[in-house]
Amino acid sequence: MVLCVDQITDLGKVKSIGITTNGILLARLLPELVASGVTAINVSLDTLQPKRFEKISRRPPSAWFKVWKGIEAALLMGYNPLKINCVVQGGVNDDEICDFVELTKERELDVRFIEYMPFSGNKWDQERMLSYKDMVHRIREKFPDFHKLDDPLNHTAKVGIR
Repeated sequence: MVLCVDQITDLGKVKSIGITTNGILLARLLPELVASGVTAINVSLDTLQPKRFEKISRRPPSAWFKVWKGIEAALLMGYNPLKINCVVQGGVNDDEICDFVELTKERELDVRFIEYMPFSGNKWDQERMLSYKDMVHRIREKFPDFHKLDDPLNHTAKVGIR
């Protein structure tokens, strides 16, 4: 993948290159990604609990620690903000919404909560769906000053305060 990024940046017309990753190899590959010109990183992380990570991702809890190490390394290397994508599922990880918000108080993180949607193979269950409106309500219960920021032009996410 790093070779591909190198080739794109060599074109000279690209102003930014972002990647989305599960983060497991991020800490190890970060120096190469920085050198090749990656300017933005999104890390998919649906839980802050290593044991729950195993259930959601079907990877051992030790993989959660690799993801977290990659997040910390990316922050130290100046990715600001680093984006975390969290798919929220009722009865699975919805109790962690405010924990993810807490992360943004002391770290340059943008946490993007994603509504759980039906896809083939994900065993869709309406009970696991939590709407954007419900997520905002839960956040405001703990953080009454939370408010929506203006969305950048052509942005695909609704942005809250950091």
